[in-house]
Amino acid sequence: MDHFVWDAPKEIFKIGTYGPRWYGLFFALGFLVSYQIMQSIFRREGIFYVWEGGLASHGGTIGVLLALWLYRRKHPDQGYLWLADRLSIGVAFTGACIRIGNFFNQEILGKASDLPWAIIFAERQDGIPRHPAMLYESLSYLCLAGFLYYRYTKTKGEPAGQMIGILFVWIFTSRFFIEFVKENQVEFESSMSLNMGQLLSIPFVVLGLYLIFRGRQKSPAAS
Repeated sequence: MDHFVWDAPKEIFKIGTYGPRWYGLFFALGFLVSYQIMQSIFRREGIFYVWEGGLASHGGTIGVLLALWLYRRKHPDQGYLWLADRLSIGVAFTGACIRIGNFFNQEILGKASDLPWAIIFAERQDGIPRHPAMLYESLSYLCLAGFLYYRYTKTKGEPAGQMIGILFVWIFTSRFFIEFVKENQVEFESSMSLNMGQLLSIPFVVLGLYLIFRGRQKSPAAS
């Protein structure tokens, strides 16, 4: 079976020794698009409006937990989880873009596969078709971003904690299963039935489930 050979250049262009990479472009694209999505939501909700609430914060701190905590102290009517819910869409979309960047970098490769969509990564120089594991993750996160956005338009993110809980469960469940088709990142994982990525995903899935069920019992502004 003939498999697609991925041999795209890592650099978008090159001038002398300077060459911006596709990875950086998709990383930045994720943040820029997420910022626009979040700006629309936050305008509607009145979040980070310093002329109304007096908090000296700005859009660059979106997604930083410390900024959310500081904001929460000034605006106790807007709970921490309520705010985190409204960041979850951007987090999912940014994660999808980062994984596309990994694809261009030919990193985080999958194990050998004879499936029709397996890809030969030219940089490995072994001619072995592999699972495009980073694309599996990217597609999963993109679907998550779409689902969370749809859910937000229907429920306005209520009750608090459910959207961020869904994000944790979705991302880390995906990560857990996709790790089975990834190459181990470090040598000692070869002797483990579950690798470190899978083991570290379990607590986040549990936390996400807790937030989902907790959110059903709380008001939209609960912390």
